[in-house]
Amino acid sequence: MLKNILGLIIIATLFSCNNSSNNENKLENDSIPSSEKKMSTNTFYKLPSPVELYMFLNEEKAKYNNQLLNLPENSNKYITTTSKAINFGVYTSDLAYNNVYGENQQTIKYFSISKKIADELNLVEGFNEKTLKSIDKNINNKDSLLKIINDSYSDVVNLFQDQSKTKLLPLIVTGAWVESVYIAINSINKFSPENNIVLRIAEQQLLLENLLDYFKSLPSKDQNKEVFDKLLDLKTSYDKLYDNKNVVITKSQFDEISKKITALRLDFVNNKLNN
Repeated sequence: MLKNILGLIIIATLFSCNNSSNNENKLENDSIPSSEKKMSTNTFYKLPSPVELYMFLNEEKAKYNNQLLNLPENSNKYITTTSKAINFGVYTSDLAYNNVYGENQQTIKYFSISKKIADELNLVEGFNEKTLKSIDKNINNKDSLLKIINDSYSDVVNLFQDQSKTKLLPLIVTGAWVESVYIAINSINKFSPENNIVLRIAEQQLLLENLLDYFKSLPSKDQNKEVFDKLLDLKTSYDKLYDNKNVVITKSQFDEISKKITALRLDFVNNKLNN
């Protein structure tokens, strides 16, 4: 049931990409835990979600670290729609991380922060005082808690049927995904090309490619070129993995990807975007 938490990252599987021509170039790895989505082109994509990555970290005995989360007080400095949408993704990703690791009080805290930004983005469905009280009341009932949070985010996701909000979706997905990869990178004690978490980070190449394809599929007025260009730059580092023959990812490649993910994440949470 944790897999469905917050429907969140229903968002990570909500891409409506119209991409089939590049599918043969995508990283092939059927072992990736993922949600399989059927697109309008009848093409199937495997889209790993942040919540699945957190479940994987938990299964690999990676230690929970609240120092990796976006600070609650940072929520007050997100003023533009772009920064709010991206960090709504970041905070809901942190919410999922807390829930997967059974950090109940942190779950409540990060739900409250997510609610604040959702209100500012007019994504009020599912993020209201009634829901917050229900979470508080059921904090020790895992099944009830998961259902409440899942229903809440499902309500929000339904709002994306409104075309005026469609442009928020890739920004929210980007924030949620970058946060999850950042947390995964910082859950590794020592690099090894055989380390399961290292390999899972390498496998994120597929989601990055689909995310870029989704940006490309949007009308030009709904695209955020600054965020797209940053993701495209990250892709240049991931593309180097295609040249490997005897190893999935090398130490230098991992360090390069880690450096870019960390810089991108810092740009997001420190409000360094230009729009």
